[in-house]
Amino acid sequence: MEKSEIEAKVIKIYKLPLIDRIALHYNTFKYLLLAVIVFIPLITVLAVNSFHWQWFLYLSPLEILMIYIIVRALLHLRDNAKYKKWGKSMMHTPDHFSIYSGSPGTGKSLSAGHSVTWVQKGAWKELQFEYFCLMGRLQKKDYVMNEHDKEIYETYRYMISHPGVPCLGTNIGYYSKIYRRFSYKLGPSYLKQERRCPYRLVGWYDEIGTVFNPDLANDKGDMMKSLEIADSARYPRHWYLGTFFGTEQEASNIYKNIRRVVARNREYLSIETIFKPKFLQWIFEKMKKHFIKSMKMQKAKYWGQFMLKFKKFIDNVGFFKLRYKDFTSYEGAGVACLTDEKGGAILYLPCCAEFKYETRAFRNAYKAKNLPLIMQVFDNMYLSEKEAEAFLRASYPKIKKEEKEKNER
Repeated sequence: MEKSEIEAKVIKIYKLPLIDRIALHYNTFKYLLLAVIVFIPLITVLAVNSFHWQWFLYLSPLEILMIYIIVRALLHLRDNAKYKKWGKSMMHTPDHFSIYSGSPGTGKSLSAGHSVTWVQKGAWKELQFEYFCLMGRLQKKDYVMNEHDKEIYETYRYMISHPGVPCLGTNIGYYSKIYRRFSYKLGPSYLKQERRCPYRLVGWYDEIGTVFNPDLANDKGDMMKSLEIADSARYPRHWYLGTFFGTEQEASNIYKNIRRVVARNREYLSIETIFKPKFLQWIFEKMKKHFIKSMKMQKAKYWGQFMLKFKKFIDNVGFFKLRYKDFTSYEGAGVACLTDEKGGAILYLPCCAEFKYETRAFRNAYKAKNLPLIMQVFDNMYLSEKEAEAFLRASYPKIKKEEKEKNER
């Protein structure tokens, strides 16, 4: 092989944007600054008065404030440490197909974004190391690559010569702030084996049940590639050492031959934000109230972009606190809950992430998207007989009959 066919290339990793870094470390600096502001006057006054017990009593409000600051700072450090520990464990996860479910807004897509970010880091790191070891052998004359060498070589060369986030594919828009790249597009064709998955691929299918739905179980003639999909879900470790995540509102809305092989079936229960900058939020709400009260074009010209950035900064400060339960399920043999904690286990995720994903990726599938807006207004507190009957199940056959007669006319 020529040197140009072997030589490695480093994909550059960037720092997060400055505003994101400030938001990420906002609470650390805040508690450190508050501790200095409170601690220095406190210790100075106590030292001047020889640490007499009376002065401890006089300064008790400052001492209580100092204790509060220390406790909050320790809790913040705990949450940050838990997130990093979880992230490092995800880099080496043994799971190869996981499903995250839960009602809208409970954090399943958010946690999937963080999950694939960490797993991608681990996959790319391992691929780089494997290629580094392979480079030495490729420089020897007459060296013949085996099957494992070929998939390492082909995948690595593909990743360094194409503009996507290495080893990461998604079916929705995903942008990495540290690579400054978008993910590769991961359509249904990869699980249908119509396209080849790269070695060590990390994949994320959002709303996975929309394509790989329970109806595939009725595909007896394999017209919809249900058998290929079942094999892809079962053998990602054997075929290309891949790791997949699927998110869906209801886990039962997924093809059973995918559900049968998932390593982690997780249901998200709730989400809340903690360590938000309350003083900055108060300022933001006051400014927001002032601007929308007058809705002046001149103010919008000078302050509109600032308010958007201000809101983005506040949104990026703090942590998401998610509650979830993990299950293992066997078709026809019941479901076992793996999470012992009362009310579900807790996962802490920073509000400021290394990535962005499109939360409304399927908006263009809305059939009425381009229709004109038409909405009627109530003129009294009551529904007419026809309006009320339209919401009754017993009225469905009648309504369909009327629509059919209307179409025939």
